[in-house]
Amino acid sequence: NNTVYYIGDAAVFYKNNPNLILLDKDKTALELFKYPIKTAFQLPIRDKEKPVGVVQLISFTKPVLLSETDQEMIVSTCSFIPSILRNVDTHNELNKQNRLFLEEFKLAKQIQENLIPAKAPDIPGIKLSYFYKPMEEVGGDFFDFISLREKNLFGIFISDVSGHGVPAALITSMVKTLIETAGEFRLRPSALLNYINEKIADKTGGNFLTAFYALYDIEKKVMTYARAAHCYPLLIKKGEIIELQSKGDLLGISKEFITEEKKVELEKGDKILFFTDGLIETSN
Repeated sequence: NNTVYYIGDAAVFYKNNPNLILLDKDKTALELFKYPIKTAFQLPIRDKEKPVGVVQLISFTKPVLLSETDQEMIVSTCSFIPSILRNVDTHNELNKQNRLFLEEFKLAKQIQENLIPAKAPDIPGIKLSYFYKPMEEVGGDFFDFISLREKNLFGIFISDVSGHGVPAALITSMVKTLIETAGEFRLRPSALLNYINEKIADKTGGNFLTAFYALYDIEKKVMTYARAAHCYPLLIKKGEIIELQSKGDLLGISKEFITEEKKVELEKGDKILFFTDGLIETSN
């Protein structure tokens, strides 16, 4: 009946109620106590009229007399219990969801690591090295070494998806798949970038992509390249630093895409640094 049950002095209470009838389970419960109960205060706890528990305060040493104000204070204090229980349930559910999210995040990290080359390929006359470290567990930076049937040609692709986390990582997986299915488009940098843009335009959820694709002819020592709004790679030639500039739109914004294809002759000792804005915008 949702009422407070209070016995201030059990001895007096039983004396005044000699014919009190107890349920068998209540008798058993009382017999389990090592000492007789002196005072009992029992408060039903409800959450929006739904019973959720009972608060029991018991004294075994001496009677504890509670005024109406005392009882109201206990009731008022215990009124917070339903919201505390709800918060505990919410916290436990969030922890459960967070553990599930972390497991999925760990899996996403493993998948993305498999998209990145495990090692640099062995190309005669070229020395390759790289460093990759996403800001989060997964991210939008991506690169790939592209081997072709034409043994004299070798491709390097680098890109950067706007944003971070799982959405950016999903787009990088799309790009990886498109590169592998691009076929003859990979023989021309501008054609590959056009192909990727055509496939991802309006499918990136508002994200966009920058990219740079370079195709190197090992025999002619000529690198042909095209850019999609990506950071200019740096050519280091005889101590001079040269930006490999070219015009190019962002990928994924629109079906209308323009990029400029250029060539550069390389000599023994030349170095080229490809990078994303994760390098130049890093601070502290």
